[in-house]
Amino acid sequence: GERIAPGEEAPTPPVDPYPPNGELDVPTTLTLSWSGGDDPGGNNENIRYDVYLGLSQDSLTLIASGLTEKYYSLPYTLNENTEYFWKVVARNIVNGRSTEGGLWAFMTGGGGSGGGSFERNEDKYFTVGPFSISGSTSAYLTFWHKYNILPGKNGGVVMLGFRGVDTDGDGPDNTSDIDWLYVTPLTSYSGNLLLTDSEGQPVIWRDDFGRRILWCWNGKSSTGTFDWEFAKVDLLPYVPESSRDEVYVRLYYKQYGQGTGFGWWIDDLEIRVSRSDSLPANASATDKWELYEAVGEEIGKLSRSGTHAWWNHNGEGGDDYLKSGIDNSLITRPIDLTNARWARLSFYTRFNINSLSGAPPDCVRVEVSADNGLTWTAITLGVRWGWGVSGSEYNESGKSMTGIDSGNGWVEASTLSRLSVDLTPWRGFVVLLRFRVVTTNEDGYNHYEDPTSDIKGVLIDDVVVYGVSLLTGVEGSTRDAGTEQCCGDTVYLEWWERMMQTYGDPQGVEL
Repeated sequence: GERIAPGEEAPTPPVDPYPPNGELDVPTTLTLSWSGGDDPGGNNENIRYDVYLGLSQDSLTLIASGLTEKYYSLPYTLNENTEYFWKVVARNIVNGRSTEGGLWAFMTGGGGSGGGSFERNEDKYFTVGPFSISGSTSAYLTFWHKYNILPGKNGGVVMLGFRGVDTDGDGPDNTSDIDWLYVTPLTSYSGNLLLTDSEGQPVIWRDDFGRRILWCWNGKSSTGTFDWEFAKVDLLPYVPESSRDEVYVRLYYKQYGQGTGFGWWIDDLEIRVSRSDSLPANASATDKWELYEAVGEEIGKLSRSGTHAWWNHNGEGGDDYLKSGIDNSLITRPIDLTNARWARLSFYTRFNINSLSGAPPDCVRVEVSADNGLTWTAITLGVRWGWGVSGSEYNESGKSMTGIDSGNGWVEASTLSRLSVDLTPWRGFVVLLRFRVVTTNEDGYNHYEDPTSDIKGVLIDDVVVYGVSLLTGVEGSTRDAGTEQCCGDTVYLEWWERMMQTYGDPQGVEL
């Protein structure tokens, strides 16, 4: 048989699950655990665990990756009276070998704990976080939701949690607990809570800061149609600067009585954070896009033309490679393709991206929106426009996975074999473009392809949308738009801002 050298063995199978296989009446708030999944040589520091969960054995979804402990607390409440299937995969991150445990199943009971039992007439909530909004110039919570909730007695609200404020009068040295603040969305609540006790006396519900919680979402969403509606909350006015390193969001369903209604559905929840272009992308920042000014010998490398380029990197205090676990976007102002006969995108990029797969892998792509950012369509083949070190591969076709080097590792967009630069399918629309960087937080994943290269992170410069107008038949481009001229300097992003900046009334670029 096959002889496997010491250190090359696969982990032992994960066994002894909790809940036990076939268990009934399992709580809806749950910590999964197991044993086994060890390194035969005893080097368990090399072992990581991935957990999969689903409603059928054919639809398991990865819910946790790279765990070092043999347990995982679910960050959400499971459905009542529902059968779930799950498994654990043990991976050796040194030799790359892995072993699956068995396929296990359990059935939840009629209620859980912590976030509400989901029985009648009990409050329910779920919590998102922690996350940092420190150093941000804007920070918004956005989500889509629909609801059918009994007016007056029940309702949904948004609450923010943070530390560092003495709300209970026990002095400044006792501020380590999380306090919850009731907040009002920019898109407004739809109803109110007029609660009374059994004798008809008013019942006042207050947050940890003493604010009365009166307005909420109830009735039927979308003016009685029970359709999806958009919600947006500005976070910065509510969270003191000293407390912005650790922030939580809680969506709270107050259920005081007289039936549950049909409930509250929430989808596509996002925390959108931006910071000033003038601030460096320091190691603690979550927004890693920086409008970088190249000086001296950096010119031509950290900028392709002029002295500026956009750079996504783990900057001051970091290593200048991509940061783990980010989802950062640069978004254009509106580009008017209403009268375009055809349109193309051109830009130059310089990157050092790990070519390994992942969940997700490190990736950068271009996406287009024709509905003001509600939905996005990628114009890359797959999740990224390329990988490796930019300009390191040559192909006679003029395209490659790394793009074709035009000097100092800069490659033009049309030379990337996994990117389409044709925007003609969006003629007739006003569009937004975004350059999106997403990285994995998987342990042991390097956020670069070649550590010896002087190319680090992702740089973008000289961005142009050009084409021919149906009205004039004359070529035009964003290079000539607006009142400022780029003069060969920086990025043709003079009119660009980072995600969620306040644009006022920007003028689109006409083609």
